[in-house]
Amino acid sequence: MHKEGAGLCSYLTILFLLGAIGVRLYTVRTATLGVMEWVYYALVIGGVAITAFDCFRKKEYANAFSGSNSFHLDVFAAVAAVGFFVEFAGQCVRIYQSVENGSYHLPAYFIPKCVICAFALLSSFYYCAMAMSYHSTRYDIRGLKLFHVVPLLWAVSRMLSLIEQAEILGGNPNAVLKYASLVFALCFCYCVAHEIEHASNTRAATIFFSRAFSFVGELYFMDSLMLVFSGYFKVYDEDFLVSVSILLLCSFAFFFDKNIISKSTESN
Repeated sequence: MHKEGAGLCSYLTILFLLGAIGVRLYTVRTATLGVMEWVYYALVIGGVAITAFDCFRKKEYANAFSGSNSFHLDVFAAVAAVGFFVEFAGQCVRIYQSVENGSYHLPAYFIPKCVICAFALLSSFYYCAMAMSYHSTRYDIRGLKLFHVVPLLWAVSRMLSLIEQAEILGGNPNAVLKYASLVFALCFCYCVAHEIEHASNTRAATIFFSRAFSFVGELYFMDSLMLVFSGYFKVYDEDFLVSVSILLLCSFAFFFDKNIISKSTESN
C-alpha cells in the first residue's frame, strides 16, 4: 500500500510539474498573467504539498552516507561542483564589470558579489570532495567538519543579495521562483550538513527538501529558458546563469533522494 501511494504521489507531482510548465509557457507566449499567474502558483504549491505528504508519511529513511551508491552520486556531486563554478565565474564577470564602470565604490553592491563569489568557489571545492568521497572509500566527506556549512553560507549570501530586489516579485513568476529555489537550496544544504554530522537514519525533512528543491529548481530553470527563447533574457545574463547553477545543484539533490529511497527499500 505504501509503495502504491508513493507511486501515485510521484505521478501527481509530475502532472503538477507539467501543468505548471504548460501554464507558464502560455503566459510567456501571450505576455499575459492575470488569473493564469495564480493558476501557475497553485500548481507549484500543489506539487510541493503532494511531495510533503509523500515524504512525511515515513519518519526516517536509510542513512544517506553509507551503503550503496546506486545512482552514481559521485558523478552528480561533480555536476553540482560545476554548477557552483558557473556561479563563481558569473560573479567574477560581475565583479570585473563593477571595477570597469566604477560601481565597486558602492559597498552594498560590490561586497555581496565578492562574498557570493568566494562561497561559490569554496562550495565547488566542497562538492568535488563529496564526489571523491562517493567514488572511493579512501575519502570520507564526513571528516571535513566545519567545511560542511560552506554551501549553506553560499545560499544565505545569495538570498541576502536579493533583498533589495524584493519589490519586483509582484507579477514576476521568475523572480518568485528564484527566491523559492534559493530558500529550498538553503534548506537542502542545511539538511545535507545535518545528515553528514549525524551518522544515523535520514530524516523525512531531508527527503522532502531534496525533492522540493528539485521540483522548484527544475521549474525555475525551465522558466528562465522560456524567457531566453522569448528574448526577455540573454544566455549570459546573471538571472539565467543562476538558473543553470540551480539546475546542476538540484540534479544532485534529485539523485541524492533517489539513492536514499533505494537503500531504504532494500532494507525493508
